[in-house]
Amino acid sequence: MHCFAGCNIDEIVEALGIQKIHLSYTEKFSSSNNSSHLKTRKTKKSKPKETQETPEFVAKYDYFNNDYELVFRIAKFRYSDGNKEFKPYHENNNRWKLGLGDQKKILYNLPAVRQAVEAGETIFYVEGEKDADTMTRLGYTATTHPFGGASFEDDYIDMLAGAAEVIIIPDNDKTGDKMVKNVADKLHGHVGKLKVLCIPGLNEGEDVTDWIEHHGGSKERLKRLKYRNAEMLTKQGKIDKMPEIITAEELYHMDLPDKSWAVPDLIPTGLTIVAGVPKVGKSWMCLHIANAIAEGGYVFGKIPVDKKSVLYYALEDGRSRIKERINDLNYTFKSNMAFIYRIKDPSYNIPHLRQTLENNDDLRVVVIDVLKIFQGEANSSGKNQYDIDYEKISPLQRLATEFNAAIIGVHHFNKRGMGTLLEKVSGTYGLTAAADTIIGVERNHNGQSDRIIEVTGRDIEDKSYAADWDIHSDWLLKGEAKDYNHSPERNEIYKIIKETEGSLKLKQIAEKTEKPYSTVQTHVRKLLENGKIYKPSYGKYSTKE
Repeated sequence: MHCFAGCNIDEIVEALGIQKIHLSYTEKFSSSNNSSHLKTRKTKKSKPKETQETPEFVAKYDYFNNDYELVFRIAKFRYSDGNKEFKPYHENNNRWKLGLGDQKKILYNLPAVRQAVEAGETIFYVEGEKDADTMTRLGYTATTHPFGGASFEDDYIDMLAGAAEVIIIPDNDKTGDKMVKNVADKLHGHVGKLKVLCIPGLNEGEDVTDWIEHHGGSKERLKRLKYRNAEMLTKQGKIDKMPEIITAEELYHMDLPDKSWAVPDLIPTGLTIVAGVPKVGKSWMCLHIANAIAEGGYVFGKIPVDKKSVLYYALEDGRSRIKERINDLNYTFKSNMAFIYRIKDPSYNIPHLRQTLENNDDLRVVVIDVLKIFQGEANSSGKNQYDIDYEKISPLQRLATEFNAAIIGVHHFNKRGMGTLLEKVSGTYGLTAAADTIIGVERNHNGQSDRIIEVTGRDIEDKSYAADWDIHSDWLLKGEAKDYNHSPERNEIYKIIKETEGSLKLKQIAEKTEKPYSTVQTHVRKLLENGKIYKPSYGKYSTKE
């Protein structure tokens, strides 16, 4: 026997609380030891007796009852070829003996399980004590049954009865599939919600511990998987296709990911469409935003953003153009900002993006320039245009919601360019209905800024901003559009009113500006309508109420 920590044989048996004789695999058990309760768990067929080796001791797992009394323990051993075996020990007359004796089997971590039942918390059911300990270290309540495998006995039902939610995480093998069916058959109707969570990306035979140790799994990723991938089970252990009902109280107690922002007060997580007429600077603006997020800098020179990895689909720009733009703007070439320049088959785009988000925790911002190329042609058979537009865009919205990511898609205004922001976006309302946020970029022909950026959405207050931009100086946010969206004449009139103590009449303003009375009257009326000035008394105007 060997301990990986370097313990000798005497230290091992002392840690187990047993005698050396109990390590023998040829020991015969008398009826007084109740050998019918003795089982061993093997991952593969045991070696023939004549060649059977003494395995290495790996770990021990203690099973406590509700009173925190140690009932039995299971020792884990490993053979040189990787096969594992588990042997139970029970206490008899202050000595540990091989077998369960007259002890009944109980669930692992039973005291914590019962506390979770009373508190209405989620309990994870895994396949083996090692996985239960892994989940416990992540801060979750987890349990399993002794000797592993697919078996689930009737005695375990009462131990879990009344739980608000039990989520089974099986190993990625046939035994795991059987365990799901057996647990579902026994527990269905005894717990509030019974679900299964199959960890994606596991190789054959791997488990949740392998996912944590070898596939980049983490508590945060598991939290996302729990709410994204956990599926309700039928009594037969199959995925329940019926909608899941969640009460307001359950929603209140859910540990959900916080709503976050790619760009505070401008681009929340979810699907954002950035639209405008051709050559208005949409792609330049998105490259600017992506670069600022990749370096954890400032968007529009003013808005601080957290540093995140960014994936940029530059589908209208080749490598040379993107490289030239990065050089023109004096950006650094960052390792956490990646580009895709060409797609071979649009039908692979959503699965590929899902896998990329799944495998990269830090990737939470994706720019798609442009949406039309990314989406490809939709199946329009028997559908109206609204349905076509909605179905083309909604997979991206669902993906952004699932991963709490910000997906920014570049699109165009229609040719008319008239009406509200939603009416200007090319396509039907099906496109804008599926998106979470819409940003419109327009030239400011009459105002004191180069561009007007208009924003509307589900999680953001409707606003318009004034911004300056040219190819060599990057983007700069100036302020709210209402402060810049008027002519130099109106600015001059506003400045005179603002700098005057008290209030002014129209005639006084005309004299100070040396402008026609009718011109002053028109600009003052607009300033009054926009809330820039006030009318404290009849015929007089001021910037103060």
